[in-house]
This record gives sequence, structure tokens and C-alpha cells, in this order.
Amino acid sequence: MMAWNNLRAGVCGLPLDYILGPEAVRIRHDADAKKMGTVVKKGMAVLRGCLCSAILLAASSAHAETWLTIANGHIQGQQATMYVDKDSIAHTGSRTRFWDRMRFDTPATIPDVPGPVTESRVNYSVDCVTRAITVVDGIYTDAAGKVLLEDKMPYGPYTPEQMGPIMNTELATVCR
Repeated sequence: MMAWNNLRAGVCGLPLDYILGPEAVRIRHDADAKKMGTVVKKGMAVLRGCLCSAILLAASSAHAETWLTIANGHIQGQQATMYVDKDSIAHTGSRTRFWDRMRFDTPATIPDVPGPVTESRVNYSVDCVTRAITVVDGIYTDAAGKVLLEDKMPYGPYTPEQMGPIMNTELATVCR
């Protein structure tokens, strides 16, 4: 009886009679043990399929990206465009985490990165009250999209002045 009670609620939010067919709703007693075994097997197969689908969906949408252009022009000595990922902005008290991306018009030389960089993505943690900035992660790629350096930091804290004038624009965008 216990197995029926557990299965009767449904699988993946759908009623069993919809998933397994009308014969599933007729099995109500322990005396129908053979049929119950078949129903349980069918139910478990459906459940495994639902779980696999849920895991794949969660993995594929782990991080959506919506890049907001915040600057375009001469940035930190290079012609570049700076973006902030609006979907990555996360507030916890006075702290805010976010990703930014800089695309260089021509390959740039960045200290400690082995090769010319055409794009950088940096994950920041900022205290929006004190304006202290910590660099958490950085990913630097070349023109072919090859990762030149993936750096798990943290570095800092820094002030916006130490990070360059564009950081004030980023803080105005991400701090509420």
C-alpha cells in the first residue's frame, strides 16, 4: 500500500493516470503486487527521465548573460568597450558581486597574461558603502577565443581611483 501512496501523487507534477495510463489508477491493493511492480518500474523510468531533464536544464542555464554597455572609447589606455552583466549582479547587504567584460579593439598587453588579450571578463565583489573593490576571478582570452589565463584570485581591496575612472561608472551601475 505504501508504494501506491507514494506513486499516486504523480511524477514530475503529472498525475499517474496521465503518465502511466488508466490501468495505474485501478491498482489499489497489495493483492495486485505483480501489476504494482510493473507500475513502479514504469513510474521510476519516467521519474529518472524527468530528473535527467531537470539536471540538463539547470546546467544549460547556469548563468544567463545580459551585457549592458557602460563605456566605449579610450579605456585604461586602450580602445575598448566595457560591459556589465546585468544578470550577474547580486546584492547581499552592502556587498554586490558582478561580472564585467572588456573587449579591446586591438589586442592589448595586460600584465601577467601570456599573450595579447582581446577580451577580459572579471568578477568583482564591491562594498557599495565603503566603495572597496575586490577582484574575485578573471578570464582573459585571445582573438581566437582561447583562454590565455583564468585567474582565481581574490586581489584587493582597491579604491575606484586605483582601478581607473571607469570603475566609478561600473559602481553607479551595480550599486543600488
